[in-house]
Amino acid sequence: IKNSFTPREVGEKRIKELQQSLLAQDCYIPWVKQEFSALTRHAQLKSTSSAPDALRDGINRPVGEDQHCWEGYLGDSVEYTWAGLKPVSNVVLIFDSALHLSIQMSHHAGHPRLTEIPEEMVKDFRIEIRTPEGWKLYRQITGNYQRFVRIPIGFAVSGVRATFDSTWGAKKVRLYAFYLE
Repeated sequence: IKNSFTPREVGEKRIKELQQSLLAQDCYIPWVKQEFSALTRHAQLKSTSSAPDALRDGINRPVGEDQHCWEGYLGDSVEYTWAGLKPVSNVVLIFDSALHLSIQMSHHAGHPRLTEIPEEMVKDFRIEIRTPEGWKLYRQITGNYQRFVRIPIGFAVSGVRATFDSTWGAKKVRLYAFYLE
């Protein structure tokens, strides 16, 4: 609609753009990886436990035996840092929402039904930003129940850190994506 294209023209001229737009909204397209911003790709990514590389592999959910996630414990954090101040519009986190379960929207054919927030879901977390004065608390989120969380920043910083304080019951934290827009 934005470009006055017919559906056929989108498929012929802008399919990659459409796919990336859908992936950026947490849709899943088999065999298509999400492409992240240059800042996300080139910033230093580190965590307080385990290798965080899966957070920017472009596959934001488990596929087969490959989990495509970073796993840590309560109190652990992941962060991006870079030299100098660079504008960050948003930070995006994609949490574990129990996709490994065969959950139905209604109780049908013996499959379990999701009736409460999965224990794997991150409940409370903090976002910190690095400014010329150092790390500062930017946002504290409590009672989260969403898999896909986009937090607006809207100014230049030199780093972004996410620290995970609690889940809805699990001892470990699983994060499928952590990226900057």
